[in-house]
Amino acid sequence: ATFRKCKGTVITKEIRKIEELTGLHALVIPGGESTVIIKLLIEFGMFVSVQRFGQEGYPMFGTCAGCILLSKSIDGMPDQKTLQLVDMSVNRNAYGSQVDSFESDLSADESVFGSE
Repeated sequence: ATFRKCKGTVITKEIRKIEELTGLHALVIPGGESTVIIKLLIEFGMFVSVQRFGQEGYPMFGTCAGCILLSKSIDGMPDQKTLQLVDMSVNRNAYGSQVDSFESDLSADESVFGSE
């Protein structure tokens, strides 16, 4: 919803197929369950394409599970697959379990997205 408030400077769409990555200028990976998201990316053949998108230098942003997916590794889970796009190690559920999660309003103006 915050992206939609940027008066047309940010156009959003959900990506569910590899071919929908074509033409994107950036990718946001939302929260959710990181293990499930990785399994679905692999099952639907999107893992390599999303990873390549980041390796080619396109901006990517991840919140919660999205951040976990972008990381190089997950603390205490050396065998858990990630996209390995950001040189960081993350701690899953460091702030508590999903039951401790919450929603909050967030406002941002166009300046947070930079300029071309």
